[in-house]
Amino acid sequence: MDYRDYARAFSGIAKALATWTWNGQRQEVFLTVAGVNGAEVKGNLYDKLLESLQNAGIPGVPLKVASYDPVFFQLSAKIQLYPDFLQETVSQNIEKRLREHYSFSAREFGRPVTSSEVISIIQNIDGVHWLDLDELFTGTLHEK
Repeated sequence: MDYRDYARAFSGIAKALATWTWNGQRQEVFLTVAGVNGAEVKGNLYDKLLESLQNAGIPGVPLKVASYDPVFFQLSAKIQLYPDFLQETVSQNIEKRLREHYSFSAREFGRPVTSSEVISIIQNIDGVHWLDLDELFTGTLHEK
């Protein structure tokens, strides 16, 4: 059984990722799920999904299901613009493009954020001559 595909086909589930994990004694399937628009999967939806997975799943294979926790990242970079571009406009375009590229709807679970990908996105914004990415780290970032 493909737990990820099964969960993704379940009404109310937008994304899922199934991995084999070690619980200290044996392997189990760990399924991470998210509701529509990244909503937490809880209550009745969680209960129905878990029951359905247990009924359709592989007998004897332990299963854990958890709602995903969003992880945000922050960065610090020095950016040099071409002379005819305004800092404020380019900065807004950079933020907009990064938010689009790394939005819930645009990314699959488990896909890392890499320096090279961030640099590529920023470097391809009109007006950016060069950049030096100083820091890229995950942490709590409050959405506007």
